This record gives sequence, C-alpha cells and structure tokens, in this order.
Amino acid sequence: LLYRKLQMSAEVYHKRSFRELMKDDRDWEGQHAMLQAQENAAWPKDYVHVATVKTGDRELAFQFTNSIERAWWENPQVIYNFEGEGCRSTSVGDVVSIEGKAFLCEGCGWSELE
Repeated sequence: LLYRKLQMSAEVYHKRSFRELMKDDRDWEGQHAMLQAQENAAWPKDYVHVATVKTGDRELAFQFTNSIERAWWENPQVIYNFEGEGCRSTSVGDVVSIEGKAFLCEGCGWSELE
C-alpha cells in the first residue's frame, strides 16, 4: 500500500480569489461580497489547480503545499501550477484530489466531496 501511494499523485486546488468583487481595500461592500463568495464557493467551478504533488496521501499533499522550511513550490515533490512570484499555502476550504476523489480540507481532518 505504501509503495502504491508513492506512485500516485495528488492534485491541489485552492479556492479562487474573489478579490475582483472589491474596487479597493476600503470597499466594505465589496469585501463583504468577496467573503460571502468565498464562503459559498462550489467545487469545482470556484477552485483553481495550483499544484500536483508526488504522493497519494492527502496529509502529505497538504504538508508539501505549506511553506514551512521554505516556499512550498520549492519542495521537490511539488510541480506548481501558478503564475507570478508565489502562492499562498493550502488551508481550510481548499481541496486535494487523488484518483478522482476530492477531499475538502476541514478545520480538523477531511471530508469527501461528491
């Protein structure tokens, strides 16, 4: 089983940024709309693929896409999929998909998505 997990890969998806709903940082109505949109994000349409991780273990995929000792996209197990200079770490509300099964990162543990 361990060997099989090492041969698999996990796709990591972050909630899409809804920052475009704000005109500027003091746009309180826009900020409220952005937070509401993030809270009501639907899988998969409101998510963006940010990385493929060489593991079949969602806990390891989470760990490898968090900046702990270095920027997460510098981890050798990660093939990043974003433009620009960086990307936030994987967190609550993000999704890890392994072999067609999607798992939502919860405050404690994971829940499988349909």
